[in-house]
Amino acid sequence: MYIKKTTLLPENDLQLADAIFDTYLHEHRKTLFVVLGDDEIARRLVEKADRWAGLLEEPRWVLWVRNKSQMPTLALELHDPNKLVTTTNWDSVLGFTVSVNDNICEIIPYTTEEIRSTRIIRAYAKAEADNLKSATTTIVVAQATPPIRSRGLALPSSDDSSNNPQTSTTAQPIKAKSTKPKAKAKTKPTKAKTTKVPKSTTKKTTDRSVNTNNDEVLPDGSVG
Repeated sequence: MYIKKTTLLPENDLQLADAIFDTYLHEHRKTLFVVLGDDEIARRLVEKADRWAGLLEEPRWVLWVRNKSQMPTLALELHDPNKLVTTTNWDSVLGFTVSVNDNICEIIPYTTEEIRSTRIIRAYAKAEADNLKSATTTIVVAQATPPIRSRGLALPSSDDSSNNPQTSTTAQPIKAKSTKPKAKAKTKPTKAKTTKVPKSTTKKTTDRSVNTNNDEVLPDGSVG
């Protein structure tokens, strides 16, 4: 059998086995697939679980407890929030997965049938889903709060000013923009339009005089 991500716990040294088990739980922080027993069924499960553990740098890892009698001691630091282990008789268990929270997430009961790969993948996935519950640290990206122009105040940002000396929790007044009165538009004086009176079309009379008595005027100027 070929395995690359499997640690075998010593069969005859319970203290050393417990120390190794504890190291993987609390120091290496691995997503563990624990296989119990040393028969043909257990060996096949070790091979498949090792294959689905991925690359060496990935957090999945297989622990092989070949001596099932060690499990009551090894399991003392494990938690079972879903009550998956209903008996202290570990002979009925072929394998189980453990999250980084030390929680038992999935149980594979002992069987003589071949364990399918989908069953192994699902067991890993349940432990990895439980891993997310330990992520309590969140990174909050602070965004500047826009000022309220109508009140002339800038609200403080959500960051703690004690940790950021550049951020002040005191509202800063915003200088109002000076508004100069608009210059009145210059209006050019309008010249009064003069209306030209048309010249009289009456012809000038060349009569020398007007005779009101209708008498004939002679060429020498005398009245005839």
